[in-house]
Amino acid sequence: MREVFTKKIYIFILVICVLSFLGGCSIWEKSGLSSDLQTVVTENTESDDASEAGQESDEQPYEYAYDQLDDETRAVYREIVSTIESRAEKTELSTKDLTVMEKAYQAVRYDHCEYFWLKKFSYVTYSNRKDEITEIDFCPEYSVDENEQKDLQTKIDADADRMLEDAPFDGSDFDKVLYVYNTLINEVDYDKSADNNQNLISTFITHRTVCQGYAYGAQYLLNRLGIPCTTIEGETEDGNHSWNLVMMDGAYYYIDLTWGNSQFMYYMNDEEDSKLSEKFIDYTFMGADSETILKTRTPSEGIPLPECTAQDDNYYIHEDLFIPEWDADLIGNKIKEAYDDKLGSIQIKFANEELYEQAMQYFLEDYHIMDYCFGMTKVQYVENSDHNVMFLVFDQDD
Repeated sequence: MREVFTKKIYIFILVICVLSFLGGCSIWEKSGLSSDLQTVVTENTESDDASEAGQESDEQPYEYAYDQLDDETRAVYREIVSTIESRAEKTELSTKDLTVMEKAYQAVRYDHCEYFWLKKFSYVTYSNRKDEITEIDFCPEYSVDENEQKDLQTKIDADADRMLEDAPFDGSDFDKVLYVYNTLINEVDYDKSADNNQNLISTFITHRTVCQGYAYGAQYLLNRLGIPCTTIEGETEDGNHSWNLVMMDGAYYYIDLTWGNSQFMYYMNDEEDSKLSEKFIDYTFMGADSETILKTRTPSEGIPLPECTAQDDNYYIHEDLFIPEWDADLIGNKIKEAYDDKLGSIQIKFANEELYEQAMQYFLEDYHIMDYCFGMTKVQYVENSDHNVMFLVFDQDD
């Protein structure tokens, strides 16, 4: 659980409970007509007025989900992609199996963040007298016309290019992923009421989005930087959610920009006016392994996911902010360095709950943080006991 506290030298506590999520992923809504002709409309929205996702790009998308499919489902995947990209009204699919079609479409959603002009799709099935499906037609519906699509594409591309102006194109995989993680959280606000919050219009044009927009935005930018990235959809205990699977230095990791944005925490707890409502970045899900991500998320079935066990590009390991055993001076000097350098905050992860509780007691409850940060009168902190992360936010106005 995460709680936010403000600590003066005589501790004064501001408590905000976290964490929940109501995210934007796919919702299948089915309705039938007859046994001979069935039309099914599939909305891909968080709410009735939200659109599906994406953006057209010259970059070749990384197709993790496609690689997990069998040959029949791959063929249908390609047919769906071709239909959407050509803005066709209808395509007869090569399969007669609805399960194959649904899995192919799920894979397209994972791999292709660029289809912002797709509002929803329906499919029509034709059956014989034995109730055997003889044909499936895939029928997309588009939210904008072709000219509007081109205009929006130009705006999306321009903003994505601007965001990548200072990107470390020659840097390490970690540097690229961290850059995108920080940039999107800093520039895009979490807003569940935002228009088009299921696609890249919200990410790159209005800069207000929810989980789907953050995930698709990260996927779009990272693919441009040559980092394999796909969107993963699933659930938390409070609803639908989306995050990303990325590859760094040949190993898979997870990132979740939504849960990395403090605005999400305050929004979900009706605490926008909190003393910590100024945006800050949480790195718990920057380079996370499967054990960490699965504590709070259940991926949708259909697309198999890798077991992520690598640690080298986990944020805390990579930045030397992981504490395997108790060393008060080591921890204190890391806090001091961040405070003296006016970094504004520091996050330190401990190997287990015992170490974490010891650090919280020693530095905050017993005030030993004052032994290292001379002149400090107040520190705010986010208590992330689920993941053993001590997150300190310094009050440094000058």
